[in-house]
Formats: sequence, C-alpha cells, structure tokens
Amino acid sequence: MLLKKLKIIFFIVIFIVLFIGTIKSAAAVSPFIKNRSVFYENSLSIINKLKLYKLSLNKLYKDLKKKKNESNKLNHKIKHLKIRLEKLKKKIKNSGYIITQLLRDIFIINKEKKADIINLSDKNSNYFITNYILKNLLNNEEYKLKKLINRNKKFANIKKEIVIERKRLKKGIDGLSQSKLKLKKMIADSQNYMSTVKEIKTKKSAVNNKKSRFLRNKVIKLINKIKNKIKIKIKIKNKIKNKNKNKNHGDVKFIVVK
Repeated sequence: MLLKKLKIIFFIVIFIVLFIGTIKSAAAVSPFIKNRSVFYENSLSIINKLKLYKLSLNKLYKDLKKKKNESNKLNHKIKHLKIRLEKLKKKIKNSGYIITQLLRDIFIINKEKKADIINLSDKNSNYFITNYILKNLLNNEEYKLKKLINRNKKFANIKKEIVIERKRLKKGIDGLSQSKLKLKKMIADSQNYMSTVKEIKTKKSAVNNKKSRFLRNKVIKLINKIKNKIKIKIKIKNKIKNKNKNKNHGDVKFIVVK
C-alpha cells in the first residue's frame, strides 16, 4: 500500500514539474510571439503530450501490479504443489513399508535352499483355507499396488504441472522486466523532454537578453543624439541673443539736455 502511494506521488510530481516547466518556457517566449493563436496551440499540444505520458505511466503501473499478482499466485501454487509432493512421497514410502511387511508375512525365506517358497509343509493345515487366505492377501496387495501406480501417475502429472507453472512464472518475470524497462525508458524520455525545454528556454532567454541589450544601446544612442541636438540648439540661441545684445549697444544715442 505504501509503495502504491509513493508511486502515485512520484507520477504527480513528474506531471507538475513538466507542466510548470512548459508553462514557464511558454510564458518567457510569449512577449515575442506575434501570433497568439500559435502560442495557445503549442501550449495545448504540450498539455496533450503530458496527458499521454500520464496515461502510459498509469498503464505501465497497472501492468506491473498485474504481473506481480500473477507471480505471487504462481509462487503460492508452486508451494502448494511442493507440499502435496512431500505428502505423496511420505505415503509412497509408508506403502512400501506395508508391502514389504506383508510379503514377509506371506512368504517364508528358506535359507538352506536359498529360495522363496510358500510354507505348506504342515500336514495338518487345510490347503483350501490357506489358498483362500493367500488369494485374499494377493487381491489386497494387487489393489494396493494399483493405488500406488495411480499415485505415481498423479505424481508424474504434478511434476508436469510444476514444469508448466515454472515456465509461466518465467514468462511473467520476463514480462515484468520488460515493463520495468519500458517504465525506465518513459522516465528517461520525460527527463530528456525536460532538459530540451530547459535548453530552449535558456537559448531564448539569451536571444532575448541580446535583443534587449541591442535595443537599450540604441535607445541610449538616440537619447545622446537628442541631447546633443538640444545642446547645439541652445548654443545657437545663445549666440543669436549675444549678437542681438551687441547690436543694441551699438545703436545707443546720448541726448544732452540743456
């Protein structure tokens, strides 16, 4: 549950970072865009790309979760089958002990002749009864042997199932590794996209700074020209005034009153 929450937070953070970066880059370029509709179309295309990235990441996360659940189920099945195998092995072992014990009860080993024969040497014994008992014992043993054969068949089928389940588990692990590689590729693509956006932003800011410096120098030159022109005009006006003053001084008349 905690891993799921962390993954969701990680995807949200990536989405917010990409969205803020694209908006800032678009805002930095927007004053120099002549056609506003192009800017809005570009921003909408970026937002659509981000949505597609988010959807693909969610899909990959769901695939990973599904593969993980499948692998857990397969592991549980394999554990259950191993337990069943152990139980069958114990049953087969116990059945083997029972068979050997019954064979010892039915047959008597004659050590002198070194051969397995049925002990019917007792003259007082009833052959019909012994034959009936032996037949019953043999039928029971045959039934038990059939059971053991069926158990062996089940054991072989379980082995086949284990092999199939292992193959499925291997496929699931391979699919999980491929999904992880896809997720890493998506993260790398998003990081590359962010780096390209940053590069474009820095380039455009450098161009804008260059243009602003050029315009500032141009404005300063124009201001200096205007100032120089104003100074020249003031000097000309002052010269004209001085000339007029000198002329007025030359035309002064002195009137003598008697």
